[in-house]
Amino acid sequence: MGRYLIYNFSGEVDDLSHLFPNERLAQLASIIRSEGAEVEVWDRGNIETLAALAPAHWKRSVAAYAGQKLFETISRNGGPNTLEKTVYGLPLKFVSGSMEAEIERHYAEFIEAEAERIAAGGFTAVLLNLWQGGFGHSMRLAALVKQAAGIPVYGTGQRVDWFQEHILEQYPQLDGVILGLGYDAVRRLARGQPFDRLPNVAYADAGGEVECTDRCVTEVDWLPLPDYSPEVYHGMDGLLPLAHVALSNQACPNRCAFCARPTNYGRIVRRKPVESAVDEVAALCERGIRHIRIGDSTPPPGQLTEFAAGIVRRGLHEGDLRITAFSRIDQNRHEDYELMRRAGFRALFYGLETLDDEGLRRIRKGITYRDIRRTLKRAHEAGVFVVGSVIYPLPGETAASRETTFTRLRELAPSLDSVLLQPAGVYPSSPWGTRPQEFDIHLQEGYIERLMDYPVKFIIPMRFWPPFPFSYPIMGKAAEQVSFDDIREEFESFSRRVWRELEVSNVQDYTLLVADMVGEDPRAFTDRVKKVLVTRDYDALRDIVATARGALQPA
Repeated sequence: MGRYLIYNFSGEVDDLSHLFPNERLAQLASIIRSEGAEVEVWDRGNIETLAALAPAHWKRSVAAYAGQKLFETISRNGGPNTLEKTVYGLPLKFVSGSMEAEIERHYAEFIEAEAERIAAGGFTAVLLNLWQGGFGHSMRLAALVKQAAGIPVYGTGQRVDWFQEHILEQYPQLDGVILGLGYDAVRRLARGQPFDRLPNVAYADAGGEVECTDRCVTEVDWLPLPDYSPEVYHGMDGLLPLAHVALSNQACPNRCAFCARPTNYGRIVRRKPVESAVDEVAALCERGIRHIRIGDSTPPPGQLTEFAAGIVRRGLHEGDLRITAFSRIDQNRHEDYELMRRAGFRALFYGLETLDDEGLRRIRKGITYRDIRRTLKRAHEAGVFVVGSVIYPLPGETAASRETTFTRLRELAPSLDSVLLQPAGVYPSSPWGTRPQEFDIHLQEGYIERLMDYPVKFIIPMRFWPPFPFSYPIMGKAAEQVSFDDIREEFESFSRRVWRELEVSNVQDYTLLVADMVGEDPRAFTDRVKKVLVTRDYDALRDIVATARGALQPA
């Protein structure tokens, strides 16, 4: 029936989430096995592989020292002064650039060796998981594998979600990309069906023209349990023991202007049978994994409550289960938060985006500030750690909307345990990216090509980011007049104000789980992780993973 390789190289660790097992890859592996074919997952995003490719120790030491001094300033909710920028900031920037160059050399050598191993593996095809950090190296790997073995290489994953068939226009070494979750497509591929006859894929025809097959609704009531077994999923020992569990086909019926998810996964929601999701948690618990994150960015209404009820009914909550989830202000406002808390839910992540009602209308979020206040209050009163995410500045941001959002964040502070801030991103598969003129967004020449390999590093200070290949109107300036520094300065000043004056944390829901694994205060742990990632302290990262895995308690 064939032998398949599912390959992941996430590249530089810019977020703790890069060190989680990949649920989609484990699910694809189980689907292939259910069809009688052989499959292996090579997850090279694990800490052991990445630490072996780390830069020289002296560079990491310099970065650690300078970073420590800068983060002491940041932890006091203040920005570095001119002297601190000169004495610590400039050396950190210099050594960070040197480390990146060295890592790139190490990665290039590693990819060449990997291509040889894959070519000698006797695989029928390779499914290449495309991450932001390792995207360029994954494309190099695809070219080398094609050259050495001539086997088909298909792209899947996060970068395909964002750029879809556009990837094929730039990287002909890929034989196609699998759009959306790709579960039915991979099932049929494992049965031997030609790639151009599969649903939800894109490929280049004989003339080089990119074609997309029919987009079909992804059904999830037939899925086998994801396969994390060591004989299939290689690299688990170097990953944090936190697993994602999906409750649906990830489709979203909403029409938020900034979001690519409906384009990726469709608008027609299919719920996974609750018992199937609970079975998945039970199987993870048997492996000792008791920290779970619900993967749906838009859980179907009532599904979190039904899932919690299933967890309690099976008694899984009695084994120190810890769960976090995304949650919608409107669609999940009637969930039974008390039951969820009893089942092991510790945190809920809410995409607030802005607290200015005109801004909410402009981005087509479908909620109001009144909705936000009511839902957050209910969740917080049930004892759930509430995380609110804000996009700032938004296209069309003004001084008035900024003050409205800040004032209302102050009002919400008693119900908000954490506030996450990020600038607006414009992705090709979102309404902002497909219809920028409707939102006065300016896309620069070569926008898609430049964005395709853009290193998104939300946990890294924005002053270390490369300029965006797009701009949007803020503070009365037209998009064409707005520079990256205008966006950066607005973002940084608002961020400092929020964390200094409101005294809220910026703890991610999944960082809360990892802090629980290692027995640390979530706020202090978040600050430590930022420093570790900025300074590329792989020894510290390895210790975090080892400590977390040391707490594994197989049933």
